[in-house]
Amino acid sequence: MDFSKQLNDYMSEIDCSSKELSDISGLSPAVISRYRSGERTPGIRSEQLTSLVEGLYKLSVNRNINLSREEIYTSFSISLNDIHIDLEQLVK
Repeated sequence: MDFSKQLNDYMSEIDCSSKELSDISGLSPAVISRYRSGERTPGIRSEQLTSLVEGLYKLSVNRNINLSREEIYTSFSISLNDIHIDLEQLVK
């Protein structure tokens, strides 16, 4: 699963808006929008990813949804590590 799909799935599960996530995570609405559309992704060890995970976690706690920080971070890490290599292009 790609990062944007994972993010949108978490937001649906938690039932939060981009504005709510922006407010609680400290990330700008534009960054959240770009992440949701797949236009951008955070670095795997970036402060932005940490802020996003923390924001989703806090919103899940506020809504009594059982998600852990580790679960959210791990699923994002897996999606960010999903590297696609065109072997034909690599051989050339």
